[in-house]
Amino acid sequence: SQFSKKELPTDIKTVFIKAGKYQTTELLMKLKLVESKSEARRVLSQNGVKINQKTFTDQEIEIKQKNDIVVQVGKRKFVKIK
Repeated sequence: SQFSKKELPTDIKTVFIKAGKYQTTELLMKLKLVESKSEARRVLSQNGVKINQKTFTDQEIEIKQKNDIVVQVGKRKFVKIK
């Protein structure tokens, strides 16, 4: 399966958001990858957030317009940002 091979799924939901700086907890909630800010903080602290398949632990993230970014929470929650 794609999960055992650590591949990205082919049917990732795409979300369009403005370029700029975001609090990581706010962004995860906006993308509906977590239910609450406390869940977002917990997932961040446990290294459960990946940006473009690299572990991400910063409290703030900058989204640049030209890049497609794949945000992953846990093993099975993915969103592509454009």
